[in-house]
Amino acid sequence: MAFSRNAFLSKLLVAILFLSAPSPAGSFDLNVKAVTGIDAEVGLDPETRALIARMPKEIRVQIVEAVEESLVHLDKSVLLYLSELNKVVGMAIDDAACKSAAAANNVAEAILGKLPLLGDKQEIVKKAYEDFEETQASASASDQPKAYAITYADLLARNVVARCTVALTPEAVWQLDNLQEAVRPKWKVWARLGKTKCEDAHSCYAMLQGETSKAVREADRVDVLAVDADTRMTQVREPSSSWFRYSASEYEAQFVEMFAIIDGLGLAKKFREVSADADLAEASQMLQEAQKQLRIAKTRAAQPANLEHLKVAARASRKAAEIAVPLKQKISNAVETLPEIQKKADPIAADSEKLVLEIQKIDAKIALTREAIERVRTLGILQNLPMFR
Repeated sequence: MAFSRNAFLSKLLVAILFLSAPSPAGSFDLNVKAVTGIDAEVGLDPETRALIARMPKEIRVQIVEAVEESLVHLDKSVLLYLSELNKVVGMAIDDAACKSAAAANNVAEAILGKLPLLGDKQEIVKKAYEDFEETQASASASDQPKAYAITYADLLARNVVARCTVALTPEAVWQLDNLQEAVRPKWKVWARLGKTKCEDAHSCYAMLQGETSKAVREADRVDVLAVDADTRMTQVREPSSSWFRYSASEYEAQFVEMFAIIDGLGLAKKFREVSADADLAEASQMLQEAQKQLRIAKTRAAQPANLEHLKVAARASRKAAEIAVPLKQKISNAVETLPEIQKKADPIAADSEKLVLEIQKIDAKIALTREAIERVRTLGILQNLPMFR
């Protein structure tokens, strides 16, 4: 099937960026229904997926339910989907944790003073923020990724207990949610970097910058434009550091951005894959319906001496023809959305072309038969035939 990718590039980009908005008639678009129904796991980094998988069943169920409920309201543009999804998942994890037996025990211990969360004035939120600042200040340029991940994991754990402790105070919960939202991305990037061979912030930056640049170079231009990867990469800079000046948060901000670009490229492609697969599935169903109508047309047209049968044949053929036009557009849209699907689309496209030819043949046969019958009637020959009286 021949097609021009450049012709639809800008339209597809608009579709990706504003997926929730109505599409102008005739434009190539992502299959909104399919993308809206995408699995909640899509877009989550490997560490978060693994984290959820290791949780007790009761918590996993609560998290899944919370995410599925929130996904209905999530913005499906690539640029916003990841941050919104991670925020929803993070809050779901904390909410579910507060309902677990383990969290209940920890909260009880905190109240009893066994954990250093409550002072005489019970300044839970204040101490949590001070804990965060102290954790940031204690970071060293020579610290390894795994050390960072462990430190932030401990901080997240303390914050969860604090959050559960103030669960009856929405204002305090909100403050701690903001804190968790700031800490969790830091844990994620170091946990991911801990699986690589980099040894410290400087070497990790060099490694990740190279990996991100490679991902952008090798990605489809549609996906690159969808996440604005080129522009964002020009803004990525390694923080200045020395033996007397080092800011872990500055490095972490760059790591978060680069991982977001990589994940965004993957998500943009996933959106296209889901959309193209859905288009082909719908095209296959449309083809089956059109072929069914064509069979009806052929069966009825095989009885040329009966005008009622010819009328039924004509209606069935017309229905098949009406399906053939959007069917062809569905196939074309699938391939333009995801060129790699061409091989899978070819058999459906071939059957679609064959369908059109068969419709043309049956229409010609119906027209000739009807013309012959009308001619015979005009000549008055049919008046002597019992079947036409």
